[in-house]
Amino acid sequence: MLKQFTGLEKTYKLLLSDNLTWCFKATDSITPWLDNLAEIMQLVEDNEKTFDRSLLFLALKQDNYLPDLDSSCNWKNYKQGAAYRIWSHDEHHEDFIELNLDYVNHEEIKFINMSSSLKTLFRYYVDNNGVGPIHAALAEFNRKGILIAAQGGTGKSTCSKRFPSHWNSLSDDMSLIVKTRENNYRGHPMPTWSDHLCGFKQSKFNSSYSVPLNAIFFLEQSDIDEVIPLNPIIGAQKIFESSKQVWGAYLGKIPKDEERKMIQNIFNHSFDLAKKTPCYILKATLHGEFWKEIEKVICA
Repeated sequence: MLKQFTGLEKTYKLLLSDNLTWCFKATDSITPWLDNLAEIMQLVEDNEKTFDRSLLFLALKQDNYLPDLDSSCNWKNYKQGAAYRIWSHDEHHEDFIELNLDYVNHEEIKFINMSSSLKTLFRYYVDNNGVGPIHAALAEFNRKGILIAAQGGTGKSTCSKRFPSHWNSLSDDMSLIVKTRENNYRGHPMPTWSDHLCGFKQSKFNSSYSVPLNAIFFLEQSDIDEVIPLNPIIGAQKIFESSKQVWGAYLGKIPKDEERKMIQNIFNHSFDLAKKTPCYILKATLHGEFWKEIEKVICA
């Protein structure tokens, strides 16, 4: 543990569907920022001592040193300008995220840093077991989970808002896809950061909650409501594209060998997900009842 941590810090827990527990902990100066992140993700405060993985947040300073586990050898250092720096190591379960105190309370940058910090968690699943994040809304019907994927501005959020009361809309922008120990896929709702960046609303998401994935729909605006089955190969390509959208500029800022490996992993996970989960084109009108077309295929 870094010298800045005393072991008495407030700790939050995120439990994901592969039964891994993630610890979120911050030094005193970062605690209010972490409290805000925990509120958005509905993380539970938990002071247990053992976790499978840890995200440890501290102030960005020149005198921060890595844990004396095996010196600083083989630690990866990813830095985004003056806003934050992330340290990770393939052999250790702790990731250290340094935040610039000048931006901790910034009206917009604090949320950008929250989003960026989660990429550490997301990358674990890309590198190990799961598709990771996907640019898609998540919804639940009769304990069946579905994704609606689309480019920004196509209508994911609108569809999420239009689901009737017998549906449970879980997220409208991003979801985390995790493979369980039984080799099934489940979706977790992730925050819509644009809500906070643009001041639309203080949205909250229960990120520990998950649903089994029963179908994936790729949204297209249309004059009719219709669902069209996709070949798994085409489905895999579309999952791959929707997954890459989440990473944005991140991929171009890491070493080329890591970038190639990440892209290969994203594709492999996308192909496996498409083999196990039916994929469809969802043609949806602005005022129709598109969800009835979804119900037909997931309840067949």
